[in-house]
Amino acid sequence: MDSVHAIMLVGDLEETLGCRLSPTLAWDYPTIAALSEHLAQTVEPAHRPVQVTQNEALLARLDTLSEAELDALLAERLAVVKAE
Repeated sequence: MDSVHAIMLVGDLEETLGCRLSPTLAWDYPTIAALSEHLAQTVEPAHRPVQVTQNEALLARLDTLSEAELDALLAERLAVVKAE
């Protein structure tokens, strides 16, 4: 992931979770597992839009997706969260 995508990811997460996050989040937690664990530990429960159990299968396969697939998946998830 390049720096532009990392900053976009942090911005999208902030918007989705409704809280401020460190701009270096993607570098501080460079894997999906590390990032999700950090967010699960630090983000207030009220800001968590999706239950962890619903995303375990998705998280397991994120490392196999292309950048385009990740962008599409993130856009899809954001649309669902915004619709709620």
